[in-house]
Amino acid sequence: MPNKDKLGFYVLFHQPQPVPVVRDVLLECGWNLISLEEYEKKDKIEMKGLLIWRNTRHVASIFKKAMENPNCYRVNHFRHSQIITRKDSLARAMRSLVAMNKALFRSVHPTTYILPSEYTKFVKQYQKKLANTDDESNLPIWIVKPTDLSRGRKIFLLQKLEDLVYDYPCVIQRYLQQPYLIGGYKNDLRIYVLVTSCHPFEVYLYKEGIVRFSTQKYFTEVSRNNKDLCYGNAMSKVLSKDIKKEKPKQKLKLDNLFSHLTNSSINKDSPTLHANKNVIGQGSKWSFETLQKHFISEGLDYVELWDKIRVLVLSTLLPLLDAVPLSSRPSQFELFGFDVMLNGLRLRPVVLEVNCAPALRLDGSKVDERIKPALIRDMISVLDFPNIVKKSKMKAKKRHLFERSNRRSSSSSGNNGANIKNGKEKCKENKISSSIFPLPLKEIGQFEQIFPFDKKSHETSLHLSKPQVVGTAKAKTFIKEISSQLLQLQLKLSGDKKLQ
Repeated sequence: MPNKDKLGFYVLFHQPQPVPVVRDVLLECGWNLISLEEYEKKDKIEMKGLLIWRNTRHVASIFKKAMENPNCYRVNHFRHSQIITRKDSLARAMRSLVAMNKALFRSVHPTTYILPSEYTKFVKQYQKKLANTDDESNLPIWIVKPTDLSRGRKIFLLQKLEDLVYDYPCVIQRYLQQPYLIGGYKNDLRIYVLVTSCHPFEVYLYKEGIVRFSTQKYFTEVSRNNKDLCYGNAMSKVLSKDIKKEKPKQKLKLDNLFSHLTNSSINKDSPTLHANKNVIGQGSKWSFETLQKHFISEGLDYVELWDKIRVLVLSTLLPLLDAVPLSSRPSQFELFGFDVMLNGLRLRPVVLEVNCAPALRLDGSKVDERIKPALIRDMISVLDFPNIVKKSKMKAKKRHLFERSNRRSSSSSGNNGANIKNGKEKCKENKISSSIFPLPLKEIGQFEQIFPFDKKSHETSLHLSKPQVVGTAKAKTFIKEISSQLLQLQLKLSGDKKLQ
């Protein structure tokens, strides 16, 4: 056990209660807990590293403290990162990006109106749709969310304007009515993204994550156009059978949140949470590893999906480059939680929202226990505090190798191994693609660096981080350049030159 007093690494939780997983992982690596009062009395020269952690956004004084020793201190949020983590700000930012490059950004985020300021705009859109239909049941469904709340609080769905009643700032967003279902259940992906710097721009994507399920089946009218069945041979047959069985125009029950929402905080109270549900089993979570196995068994292209997610994540992060001040470097970083849903039969990923404080508390599920502590360990390794304890790095590396070997051995045993083998054969039949991204510049634990992704993007990032560029009109020029590079990647994925 290392001598904690001599390590000089401290974590300050600037909130009433520390996050247990973050605290436990850092203590395991030999870090020290310190209060704000103790920090004020501490000899700063003794500190080799200080991590200031808060679930909500930091106040200005905390950012100033981090600047006292920017090479050794880290703050877990960027100033002005709410440009993508508040739902109303994200909607505005996405509109600006669509105006800049419609081909790339038009499908990143669902159509969203900010209430109450854009109520009139929404009503015009609603009335336009109403005028084009004879049946109100054919109107689009909308989902209403408070602008700055999480965990599914105060969310509701509506189809009729008369049901839009609210007394708080919120957004109303076009509901994705034909999501990708697994076993008949809605799901979304909680994707962890670590931005270590905005100037220059450095982004890491965590290869593991959490698939969150609703706990009651989702019913909707399935498209009857066979041309849209783009899941591959195996899934096409399954969907064709489902189409024949399904009754036309099944009415959606908009008040059943266990069917429509995937938030764990909502579904923990579901009466069917622990039931053995079709395909997904008990509980409401999968790991990405399990999702990948499911894709393979169904002949779906997980590699292509992951490439789409890389492009989606980078596209969503671009507003940070113009909003976060140059003074953020190198003391600020942020671990974002992206909520992404796969839309339609083509599995097009769409960002629903971005969380500045993704839930890191363990809820007792095996998925949480496996992913979240490893996420924090790998995050600390990526941040690379000066003179960080080599012993803790070696522990993390050995643990990662051990977990990886365990996953390999478990996936090759029993019936599961046979399923994966059959799935690989299906992949070969369906010509599963290889990644369009070059090899990551860095891979640390389960984190892969996705920006910069080549020499050109690296040079653009360096230009964007110059003092004479940050916060000026020149910044938008370089953001356009990055979006152009991302568009080229998207074109390779879609093979659709018409997007140009």
